[in-house]
Amino acid sequence: MFEWFEKMIREVIWKAIADFVEALPGMAEDKLYEFLHDLKAGEVLASSPLVKIIAVNDAEETVTVLVRGAFPFSGVTPFMRIEAVISRARADIHVTGEDPPIRIKQWQTVLGDLSVKSEGKYKGALGFGFDGERGSWMGQGSLKLIPLGIGAAIYGGFSERGLVLGLDGELPKGASIPLGPTGLGLRGIGGDFAYNFVARLEKEGMPIAHPTAEDYVKWARDTGSIDRWMAGPIDHTSVGVGIRTIICTKADEGFAFELNPVGFAFLLPGGTFIFGGKGKLLQKEGFGAEGFFVFDADSASLALGVGVNVDLELLDGSGQLDLFFSFSDPDAWYLDLGTESKPVKLEVLKKVPVIRLLFSQKAEAYFRINHHRIAFGGTLAIGGSFEIGDILKLFAKLAVSLHAYVGWDPLLVNARIKVHGEIGIKIWKFEFVLSGDADAEVYFPTPTLFRFEIKGNLNLPWPIPDVSFSKSFGDDVVRPPSISSPLAAGTYVINGASTVQQKPVDAIHIISDLQWNLDTDKPWPDLELVVPFSKRVTDRTGKVEASQAVSPAVQGGYTVTDELLELELTDLVHGVPVPDVRAVWADGPGGSTAQLHVLGCDPYAWMTAKIDTSTFPLGSPEKTVDTFFGYGSPQLLSAAPQRFAAFELTPAAEGDRLLTAFRPEIPTRVLETGGFSLRFETQGGGSFLVSKVVLFLIVASSRRFPNVPKLVTEDGITAVYQDHGTVFSNLRLVSARFAFPVPVDRISVRSAAERQQRFYVYAIRYQEAAQASTGSISKKLLMPGRYRLHLKGASTAVHPSGSGASSPLPPASPVDWFYDKEFEVAYPETLRPYIFYSTFGDTKLFSKVQYPWTQWTLDTWNPTQFGFGFPLYRGYKAAVRFMVPYVSGIFAQAPLKFRITYEHGGVITETLLPQSVSDGTSSLPPESRNWIAAHGGTAAPDQEVVMSSLPAESGPAKLTILFDHPQSGEVRIDEWSGCVSAFTGFRAHLAWPHTCLSVYYDAAGRHTTTECPLPESNKIHKFGKIDPVRHYREASGIGSIVLDKRLPINPLTPIGEIRPIPDLPVIPIPVPLKPYPVELTAPPVSWRLPAGLASLIGPLNETSALRFTGFAAETGAKFGLGSVMLSGINDTVTATTIEAVCDTEGRPYALWLRTPEPVDWRRVTLTLSVRHTAPDKGCPTSYAHRRALALEVLALPGFDGSSAFLTGSLGGIPTRLPRGEYTLTLAFDPFKTGLPRLYPGDSAGPMPETAVLRFVQPLGLTWPLPFALRPFPWHLPDKIPTPIPLPIPIHVPRPDPVPFPRPGRLLERLNESGLRLADDQQYRGNALENIRDALLGGPGEGSGGNTDIQDHSHEETPPAPAGRNAFIHLPLPGEFPVADLTAAMKKGGDTP
Repeated sequence: MFEWFEKMIREVIWKAIADFVEALPGMAEDKLYEFLHDLKAGEVLASSPLVKIIAVNDAEETVTVLVRGAFPFSGVTPFMRIEAVISRARADIHVTGEDPPIRIKQWQTVLGDLSVKSEGKYKGALGFGFDGERGSWMGQGSLKLIPLGIGAAIYGGFSERGLVLGLDGELPKGASIPLGPTGLGLRGIGGDFAYNFVARLEKEGMPIAHPTAEDYVKWARDTGSIDRWMAGPIDHTSVGVGIRTIICTKADEGFAFELNPVGFAFLLPGGTFIFGGKGKLLQKEGFGAEGFFVFDADSASLALGVGVNVDLELLDGSGQLDLFFSFSDPDAWYLDLGTESKPVKLEVLKKVPVIRLLFSQKAEAYFRINHHRIAFGGTLAIGGSFEIGDILKLFAKLAVSLHAYVGWDPLLVNARIKVHGEIGIKIWKFEFVLSGDADAEVYFPTPTLFRFEIKGNLNLPWPIPDVSFSKSFGDDVVRPPSISSPLAAGTYVINGASTVQQKPVDAIHIISDLQWNLDTDKPWPDLELVVPFSKRVTDRTGKVEASQAVSPAVQGGYTVTDELLELELTDLVHGVPVPDVRAVWADGPGGSTAQLHVLGCDPYAWMTAKIDTSTFPLGSPEKTVDTFFGYGSPQLLSAAPQRFAAFELTPAAEGDRLLTAFRPEIPTRVLETGGFSLRFETQGGGSFLVSKVVLFLIVASSRRFPNVPKLVTEDGITAVYQDHGTVFSNLRLVSARFAFPVPVDRISVRSAAERQQRFYVYAIRYQEAAQASTGSISKKLLMPGRYRLHLKGASTAVHPSGSGASSPLPPASPVDWFYDKEFEVAYPETLRPYIFYSTFGDTKLFSKVQYPWTQWTLDTWNPTQFGFGFPLYRGYKAAVRFMVPYVSGIFAQAPLKFRITYEHGGVITETLLPQSVSDGTSSLPPESRNWIAAHGGTAAPDQEVVMSSLPAESGPAKLTILFDHPQSGEVRIDEWSGCVSAFTGFRAHLAWPHTCLSVYYDAAGRHTTTECPLPESNKIHKFGKIDPVRHYREASGIGSIVLDKRLPINPLTPIGEIRPIPDLPVIPIPVPLKPYPVELTAPPVSWRLPAGLASLIGPLNETSALRFTGFAAETGAKFGLGSVMLSGINDTVTATTIEAVCDTEGRPYALWLRTPEPVDWRRVTLTLSVRHTAPDKGCPTSYAHRRALALEVLALPGFDGSSAFLTGSLGGIPTRLPRGEYTLTLAFDPFKTGLPRLYPGDSAGPMPETAVLRFVQPLGLTWPLPFALRPFPWHLPDKIPTPIPLPIPIHVPRPDPVPFPRPGRLLERLNESGLRLADDQQYRGNALENIRDALLGGPGEGSGGNTDIQDHSHEETPPAPAGRNAFIHLPLPGEFPVADLTAAMKKGGDTP
């Protein structure tokens, strides 16, 4: 970088820092080092130009500084944006007094543009720079020749991933293009295109994390900055397109009005639309308007910004209207017509002398409204002066200003009106001026403030002293707040007068949402008592959830405390208190509530029976409390601890005091201190932990920057600062935040400066840490009997600085409140609300459209008869799963009995104690489980009962749950029907004894064919030569081999004699040696299911039965007798059958599987493998040399689930089915995720239960091959190619005996690698001939029947064992010279 430029930037940064690091000589470097290390991202050091810290790197000891603004030098003033990385290492800090002690280590961004113009001749701009952080280069240039009225501009930038380009052109006046009959003309056009460049959206130099339409309006107004675009992020593609033009009136070429420019833009990926522009009237630069409308889809917001400026002889003014609305947050909207800092201004008839005399300045006004308040105000001044030469001057002035604020969320009214007047006369050099001011302010309800002040002043010539006076009326009226009982039930007493409240305490059942009236009903043992409050109160009993501790509130300077002093439950039967009584404040979708649930476990359990609570947001487990120092008079604090709400403050030294000097702008007192300690404690004296503490400071600013004290705790935690703006005059509100890695109950804060530095604290905010629950998080049950609930509490309001009734700040009248109620608890009348589901019977009897049943994501299809459900397999156990972990506690003294009674006779009865579920899951709402986990607990698992006896008989039955009531004997508390299956399990259910599909349906009706046996492989033994061509890839010593089957081959010259091996066994080779042909990856068009059928295939849901019927009708097949095509579609069967529904060529559209009982297809996974067979018609006799066809299978069940069409698809395309040998696999998963769990017994076998059906499907056509890959006619003997002897070196070991490998491994190696043997015409050993026969056998050789044949053609060749050749080692004598093989081949000729 240029030395002069670097020095200029360093001086700008140093000038911004210098005011903060004033120090004594010799200490400047230490002071600068300390200041640089205290900098935080976001701190503003200067505003003109802007100097701001945008990043801090502690590891590299650097900070990144943004410098943005105008830089005058050498007669020009360019606008620049600089991002520089400066060092804060001590070695780079040298304060010499000559150069700025700032070292720039890296230039991240340097962008600048310069504007030049000559009045009436030309104006232009030129800019260039780079953005190193984002790897982009930017540039722009423009020029307009004013006399000719023509101009052009270009803007561009590029990076490695994208570019941005903007072009504009302006035609001279008189050359505009007419826009039809509108009377308008087009005098210029331009636009922008950005690819992987995005709008630079910043606030005070910092990127806006979540921009809205409001931010894009501000960006659209900034049309001239070179840094308005920047390279986009690399994680997504960004595109921006903008078009703009110049539109003017054609007749006068824009004199009446001209829009320059106007256009629109669209930005992706956020989906931002921008429309707007600027215009002027009567060719006056100061008379016009601008407006922009933005809709941002990403933030779901829109914004409108309109500005108007009028500069005429009779009218002069300006104003701006801003509107914003968010669709995602209905509370986030506003309309601003001017603001306090930028009001709407207006001046009329400014050239008329009388008006100019009376209204010497513009009138100002503003109006602002949003979801929480209305703010409005204005200023109006009249008056002027009259002069007679230099001898006499008369002047008078009256000004009125009003500012009002009305808020309704919360209610707050604040209004202030000021009146200023003056009248005077000046005779020569002597001036007499009488001025007066009146100021009235009202503020309510908290605090209640009314103040009126009047001032007057008579300014007399020197040396006569001025005369002044002032008078104030009203003062800060602090009254004790009116308090009442927070308990909405029971009785409260104020000043001896009792009031009985009518609102009752109810008992609720969180599982069923039952509510009981304690006067007439008998709640169940797991009840919760809901005590209504108007607000949460402070617990003094130790029985309310500790993490929900409530601190006293501050109202009008008074500490208002509502305390629960007693909470008891008494067992009236035994006359003793109920131990371990707990209570919890209920939380809900809208946040916290004032409902105290006695016997409750967690704040969210009460929503168990409500709607699906998974959509409810969780409240924050930490509470934030703001504490002020009250109203009243100034006060000097002693060294003793001073209590403010929920903490004690102890000054670190003498002299701390509470000030009222900042009134009326700050109505509360402010603490002046040099340091203090805080101890956080409840009213009862117990401490509580906080995770964060924020001090709101009032600081003075120099050069508009706050002089913030550097604060630190005794543990060395430094504060993080944030500027919240101006309070009034040069005072600003700044927050100092301390975050503690480990929550604490006390802190000490002091200044980190060497000399004691005093600071001013406006308020203290703390965040209570989430506390672990005390005791175990378990449900407290009340055994049947009589009980009494007793609550007692008190409410007080006391001012910290007052005591006693005679005090100027007397306490409020205390309120005592209490509640007593007796009630009776009984056993549950039914067990149904506690049951999650049962494996016996219909799950629809128990399920609801809410959590936890919404976890059954696959329960979208259940065609069974209501009240019966799917039959329970006789190899599965009847089980009942509950939604709670305490059913065993309710019936601890009266165990439950489970009884299955068959309709035809027979009973199974078991007395069972509910146990925790084996998977450890809980049916509590997610909110409850999260809350329990956050407070150090674990949600107890649900309970279940599983009957140990398997149902031995089949048929309809009922399950009854009973218990022995202490007074009433055996009592039935639930009962439902079900059915026991005739099958022990799914395997037996789907068992099919046949090996051939012999029944099918088509348009002609039902057909039966002859059953075919399963095919077997042909055993063909052919004598021939061993072919070394196939699978030669592992042959050692083989290089590149080029084969030409046309080469003439002569018999090899015999080389020695090979001794026979009489003991070599005859081994059949089950694996074909030639490769399989390539198969189709998708069905041909002629094989695909018709669109009408394919559209009916899909996942299981409530429409499955209708789609099943539609599928049957769409096939055109007749399923029964008579003319009604679907008459037999619902016929039942006595045993499982598999049939087919075929097209006109006999190809099955689907398999039709029917069983005597419904099948739970939700749990079934199907696969189908089709092994191709030969011949193509009739019963198959052998297997084709092809790979098996693997099809995806979907089941389309009928109305009751006992019948289903099984359709196949390949590559996701439904297809007709070919002929061949089918292996249909059906897997039944009793533990399927998304469905209720079943309980198979040991007799059910391994899980999942799998039924494998292997049968011949002889109908239709063979699955086609790709057209160019028709199979070679290997079955024709005259087509078998003759092996070609190869001139290749073959390693043959010395004739050492080698153990012959096991047959399976040997043949696998033969198949993979081939034989390295030359064919000796004289050798005819039987063993070797058998190997040749097997190797050269026809396609499909191998064992038939049920033997599985493995295809290894897709596998890698296995490596040879160490120290052994990968081929068969036969003991051969002598060498096998290559020359003899080569000499045996002839050139040319035909193969003999």
